[in-house]
Amino acid sequence: EPGDALFFDAGGVHGPEELIEKPMTYLSIIIYQRK
Repeated sequence: EPGDALFFDAGGVHGPEELIEKPMTYLSIIIYQRK
């Protein structure tokens, strides 16, 4: 919807609380602002 926003707290802990299935696969996307 127009006006909606998503905030991601980069300083917070992220990841699963418990490893239910091992090994696990993660996708990490890092975006840097161009100068």
